[in-house]
This record gives sequence, C-alpha cells and structure tokens, in this order.
Amino acid sequence: MNAALTVGLIFLQTAWQVVCRSLCNQRRWLSPPRYGSLRSAFTAILLAPLVALTAAETKTPALASVRVLDVAEFGAVPNDGKDDTLAIEAAIQAARRSQPTEIHFAAGTYNLIRTVSGKTSGTDYYIGVKDAENLAFVGATNGAGKPATRLERNLVLNNDAMPPNQICIQHSSNITFRKVRFEPENGNLAIGGRDGLHLSMNSGRLLIEDCYFKGLRMDPLVIRRSFGLVKEIRADGSLLISPGYAVPSGDRIRFWVGADPVDAVVAKSERQKGGYAYRFADGAPAGAKIGTAVSYQTYSLNQALIRNTIFADNFGSAIVNFEENVTVEGCTFDNNAYQVKYGPNVESGGFVRNNIIRNNVFLNTSWVDIAHRGQPADIVIHSLSKFFKAPRYNRNILIAGNVFKNPHGDTEAVGIDVRNAEDVQIRDNTFEGYTKPVMIDGNVRP
Repeated sequence: MNAALTVGLIFLQTAWQVVCRSLCNQRRWLSPPRYGSLRSAFTAILLAPLVALTAAETKTPALASVRVLDVAEFGAVPNDGKDDTLAIEAAIQAARRSQPTEIHFAAGTYNLIRTVSGKTSGTDYYIGVKDAENLAFVGATNGAGKPATRLERNLVLNNDAMPPNQICIQHSSNITFRKVRFEPENGNLAIGGRDGLHLSMNSGRLLIEDCYFKGLRMDPLVIRRSFGLVKEIRADGSLLISPGYAVPSGDRIRFWVGADPVDAVVAKSERQKGGYAYRFADGAPAGAKIGTAVSYQTYSLNQALIRNTIFADNFGSAIVNFEENVTVEGCTFDNNAYQVKYGPNVESGGFVRNNIIRNNVFLNTSWVDIAHRGQPADIVIHSLSKFFKAPRYNRNILIAGNVFKNPHGDTEAVGIDVRNAEDVQIRDNTFEGYTKPVMIDGNVRP
C-alpha cells in the first residue's frame, strides 16, 4: 500500500462508501510577470465513512477490491510543462463510473492551466469532484514519507481576472480533509483562485483537522448549501420548486415557514421544466406558498467538526458556514480580512442551527466589514437573505471558551456580533482590546 493511504485516515472498518484523498501542502507564489501559479503537493484528503470524529477510532479497510488508475493512462505526465487538466479530469470521470478506485499520481509536477477573464464567474474550479463514490486521489511520497506529487496551478492574469476555486466537492458524503496546506512560498504575494475548499450540497459527516490556510484571495473554507423556492402550487397538491434536486422517497425537505421550520417527507420527486415537482407523504406544510424558501435535508450535513486548524492572512472570511450541526474547536484565526460568517447570504445559503464555536483563538481578525454590519467583527451570525424579513431561524448556538485579542485592530471592532438568531449562549470567553466585545441585535451587551 502506498504510504500516503495511511496518513491520518479514519475508515469504517466494514465497508468503503465514499473515499477521496488528495491535494495537500498547497503553495502559492508569483511566477514570471504574466502568470500566477499555485503549487500543491499530495498527502491525504478523503471522502470516507468515519467510524467517529476522533483519532482513537482510526482503522484501515482491506483494499483488495480497489481498482487502480494511473493518470499517465490518460495522458498526464509530470515535469513536461504541458497542461494536465483534461487528462486528470478524464481520470476522475473514468473512476466515478467504475468500482472503488484510486487515482494515482507519480512524483513530480503536474500543470493545471486556466485562462481567466472578466467573463469568468469565479465559480469554476481546478479540481472538482461531484457525486463521488469510492474514489481516492493518491500522490507519491519520498523516502522520508513526505509528499512528492505537486500540482502547479497556472493562470493567465489580467485586470479582469477572476480565478477559479481551488478544490470543489459537491453532492458527496462523509468528507475528511487532513493536513491540507495552502501557503504562500518564499514570502511572495499569494495569488490564485477564490475559495480554498468549496464544499457544496454535501451530506453525512465532515471532518477538517490539522489544516493550514494562509494567503487565500477569498474564503479559505466554504460550507455551502442552497435554498429552493416554491414556484407553483398545483391542484394535485404537488409543488414545483427551483432550484430543485433529486430527493429519494422518505427523505425530507425543510420549509422555512412560521416561527419554526417544518419538515415534509417526500413521497416522490420528478425533474420537470422549471425545477423539480415534489409530492409529500402528508401533503405540503401549512403556510407554504409561492416564494417560500426550502432546504434539502438530503444534501445537508449530519455532523461536522473543524479542529486544530490555522486560518491566517487570508483576504476573505476564514469560514463561511451555511450548515447545521457544525463544531469549530481548537483553531486559530489571525489577521483575516473578513468576519467568520454564519448564516445565509443574499442569494443562497442556509440557517445555522446546533452549532458550537469553542476553545479557539482570534488574533487581529477582521478588518473589512464585508457583512455590512457597521463595523468589522471576528464572528458574525446573521442573515442577509433577500428571501426573508428579519428571520430568527439561526438557533441553538454555543460560543464558549474562546480568546479574542485585538491589540492592533480597529478600535470599533466587535468580537462576537449576533443577529437573526435565538438560543445563543455566549460564555467563558476572554476579550482583550475591544470596546464592544459582544453585540446582540445591534446592541452592545453589558
């Protein structure tokens, strides 16, 4: 077995379900004037069923039934200076269509080249995985066990450049990232893509541990989901919702109506013009109407843990979270431009419920009020969604045992800014250098 397979992984002992390991030690710097480059080396990122979110349960399954594909079979050759993007994409597509598969990379540098301009939305990505099942990315290691596979990301720069996201994983389950690094090299200006890890509409468990994010142009970590909107209420009781997704019978769609959201069990979903039509086992919830926003529980996390990770010197929000059941602990946030943001943005997102932020350190954090709340803050819990008016759906949130230090930051900065939320406990935190440590609904808490 390649040594990279065994580094800090937690597997379900009895079966593989979803596995994806890749892309570690990502480093960025300026190349010659016309080009920017981002380099990365592999250790382990994986999508795998977790026994538990604790290293004490680390197990490794038997790999006898796993197929191995080499990117060389698809034309990707290290150290030749040629673009390997299409070859790597072809390997990913082939792997997704087969039995449990590992995609192997040789030692050396592979080139991922993108030309960007004002026409680019910024939502593209260098490495993308969607609907992953039984898929692993495995890089080579050297004699010391260190990563020997590097991905060099090259993009043509101009004044309108909107580079892609770095890694995007969508519609997959049980995701783990360990020892992933994004880091400027040799003191040069960090450039490159937008979000570091862009996780969208995933499910199951998420573990991000012992990672390092530095110098990203936008948000290092985005945990995203999207609202759907009711477009039609039909005579047969079905609803047309857009954007819509395939939802298995028995799964739930959450309707954000009334004081508390209502979950409806799906009897049938069918793709139709303009979205998806859904029938519900007990009919649509009372209060549902044209324009009602919904969330798809099929594409929501059951549990997430982000721990022992550093977010430093990023020109964005260290974490953007639209998900429920997320714990952030033992992390360091230092000199990031924007607030750590919880809750929906204008167009998309989800409300955060059952979230914990504990035992972290916030240093010189947030010097841009990207959330438009009147002052920068370390943490903001809010709603900017245009689909709601003064919602209170962010709920059951604990912020405890954190240290906030602001010796050089904005004197008006807020440590914790909470809006559009209920049942928020804030306790046992330490604040140094703040005139407004905590604000609740725009008011300084005594």
